[in-house]
Amino acid sequence: MRAPLGRRPALLRRGEPAQPTGGQMLKHMMDWYDMSDLEREIRDLALAVARDEVAPRATKHDEEATFVRDSLEAIAEAGLFGVNVPTEYGGLGGGPMGAVLALEAISAACGSTGASYLFHLNLCHLLGRTGPESLRQKYLPQLAKDKLGSFAINERVQLFRASFETTLEERNGDVIINGHKPFSTSAGEADITVVQAQRGRTEFGLLGQEYILVERGTPGLSARVYNPMGLRGAGNGSIAFEEVKVPSENILGDQPAAMMRAVVSKAFSVLGPNVVGAGIAGAAVEAAGEKVWERGPEDWDTQMLGEMTSRLNALRAYNYFSARVVPLAFEGRLLKEMAQSHIEIQWLGGEDAPWICDRALETIGGSSFMVGSPVQRYYRDARGSSYLAFSMDHRRLVSGQMLFATVASGADPESMPWDSQAAYHFRMSLPHSRSLPQQARDRLGRAEYEEYARSQGSDEVTLKLFVEYVNSVMPKTTEGAPGGGPPFGPPGGPPSGGPPAGGPPAGRPPEGVAAGGREGVRAEAPGSPE
Repeated sequence: MRAPLGRRPALLRRGEPAQPTGGQMLKHMMDWYDMSDLEREIRDLALAVARDEVAPRATKHDEEATFVRDSLEAIAEAGLFGVNVPTEYGGLGGGPMGAVLALEAISAACGSTGASYLFHLNLCHLLGRTGPESLRQKYLPQLAKDKLGSFAINERVQLFRASFETTLEERNGDVIINGHKPFSTSAGEADITVVQAQRGRTEFGLLGQEYILVERGTPGLSARVYNPMGLRGAGNGSIAFEEVKVPSENILGDQPAAMMRAVVSKAFSVLGPNVVGAGIAGAAVEAAGEKVWERGPEDWDTQMLGEMTSRLNALRAYNYFSARVVPLAFEGRLLKEMAQSHIEIQWLGGEDAPWICDRALETIGGSSFMVGSPVQRYYRDARGSSYLAFSMDHRRLVSGQMLFATVASGADPESMPWDSQAAYHFRMSLPHSRSLPQQARDRLGRAEYEEYARSQGSDEVTLKLFVEYVNSVMPKTTEGAPGGGPPFGPPGGPPSGGPPAGGPPAGRPPEGVAAGGREGVRAEAPGSPE
């Protein structure tokens, strides 16, 4: 049984910015034009922790595939576990931008630590945005101090559409969870994990799903850790639930409104992997630049470095823009911009970060290809960061469909004030309007859509209309469950989440260990489904 994460007084003090120590890291990190003093202090603090505490341990964790607990302890001790937790719950109140800056700095030092830290920050974001006040008061102070958070969401189904195999049912005032999540970060190590489970079967899986918080050490909870190519210290693995009993108060709100809010609040989990990739790519650019300077620059060197830096800063700028848009989306503003930017940034980050690291290998030469070189670790970790969200082909598909829908819908009025997601669902229905039944097509004029939705008398009706449109264009693989490819994509397309093809199979994993321990949990991920 491990000890909980430690805590020392936070290094951050208003008016006393953290002083960078040791070597340089991300010295060309962008100073975004509207960055606040607090956000700059958070960035400087995170860079100091990354240089002095995280970077020296990165190679060891990568080579030995050991969990990055000591690095996370240093982050918690600096107060950065609560970077995006409101101050009234014991956090720094840095918001999405503060979280992005801290995550980029930590990821530059160690991609594995960045990946684990990402899902901790995402749980803080999710709970702060969608959780009831009772859960915020109970868990946010713990997460801001020294408790590690994580996610157990994806399964080997099309995310949000097909019903999950992990189920949730109420018994005697408690909630019982059974099932298996084949891909989770910090598996067996996180103190608090948010689990997405199926309460009941519906025509659209999302409508029957709920989020619930599960604490480490709960009886029936077990974990198995894989042996991946990259992000080897992040504790990537699977989690099994066998009659796991959790208090019903740990559910994040009532259905269906809480689920709708939860979908929107996943904005940071979509943005976060690209921030991890940007941090790793930034470290690769600096390693390549230092090597070129050491041996004397040639024209081809400087040209390659110029393109690498341009792509990196474009990715950073999109990250920072997206971080600024997230809070506005929760106010019902700029939802279209958030949706479009987050979809585009997924494939931008998923392709550019590995490309930059590949060019760093090429620029430095054969020495960077050897075990022990940090650059080959950057390459593997950057490739792994692209799997933390959705598959690349799915990202391209949805990005193009959103553009098509924006063009097709023409000049839009402001987002419908009675339902901030109405405009998003409306646009997502447009790309395949020709495939819809005539009755649905008749409602796809903006005025007709709004009038019909209002006539149903519910703020949440647009999600139900969205379900109707989805079901009308997708074949059904089982009774009442839509099938095929990603939303509005061709049947049989790439999965919209979870591990890459050939990853862990569905079903319960082999006997692991309780989530409170690590002995004997590391194993190779199976090569094909059972």
